[in-house]
Amino acid sequence: MPKDIPLDPVRMERARQMLLDTTEALDAAGVVYHLEGGTLLGIVRDGDLLPWDKDTDLSVMSSSIEAFWNDVRPRLLAKGWRVTRYTLDSDQPAWKKGDRRRFKVATRRFHFWPGDLYLDIFVKYRHDGHVWWQAKKKVMRVPERHYLGHDVVPYRGRMLKAPQDHEGYLATKFGNWRVPVKEWDCAKDEKTVVGDA
Repeated sequence: MPKDIPLDPVRMERARQMLLDTTEALDAAGVVYHLEGGTLLGIVRDGDLLPWDKDTDLSVMSSSIEAFWNDVRPRLLAKGWRVTRYTLDSDQPAWKKGDRRRFKVATRRFHFWPGDLYLDIFVKYRHDGHVWWQAKKKVMRVPERHYLGHDVVPYRGRMLKAPQDHEGYLATKFGNWRVPVKEWDCAKDEKTVVGDA
């Protein structure tokens, strides 16, 4: 689906529910997460998910991998979501090949059908004063201070966790994040890219 075509109201509501179910499961299991990317941007700037984004984004620290798989995943499966895991395919300063790269929460029916919705949970690694992760075959990093705690942002009657100094974090990632940009490719436009994976 092209990114500039907004989600229809039914799929948008399903994306919201996926986000809320996932953050609720993370909170219930005691796993600290952070809103990420366009999800954080949309909620902070516009008060909602970006209507042209097919997926939503969260992150967890690498220290939470086992708790996510053993405690959060069963809660998501019980709510009817599908959960898969992906590994890193190269060694980098912050991780080794085979370490966990991300988890994907998705609708159960019609895997890879155009109607599928996704929620990516990026695994982030602390190393050398930064937090590192991989997306779209790119290695990215931000100063560690954004992940030494969390802010909270309101969303649909809930308080969701965001990186500490989330406005500074958004500026680090997007530059002038207050100006809407529909055509965004994190592999090319992301300000945190430090190299290829």
